[in-house]
Amino acid sequence: MERYPPATICGASALTIALAVMAHEWAHVLAGWWAGGAPTLLTATEVRGDFTSLSPSGFVALGASGSLVNLLFCAVGWWTLRRPSTQAEPLLFGWFCFAVNGALVTT
Repeated sequence: MERYPPATICGASALTIALAVMAHEWAHVLAGWWAGGAPTLLTATEVRGDFTSLSPSGFVALGASGSLVNLLFCAVGWWTLRRPSTQAEPLLFGWFCFAVNGALVTT
């Protein structure tokens, strides 16, 4: 298998982390909006807005949406790792996608 320089590994991991966090928070925004709330602020660690009009199931959707998206990306990483490949790039992507999103789901 091909070896990557440390800078490539660091860059790939930083990109994967950024995309995983961004997808997590955007899932909260979309779920909040879909459930009838009004998201007004999005940061790397939270979503703020007026969610007082949400039903109990809307609050569940708002809370679970980020983890569900990360679980989906974790499954994509797992699927990528399970596919036979002679190239190292898909394995690097699969590993980072699986590890980062799996960590976000379980913490």
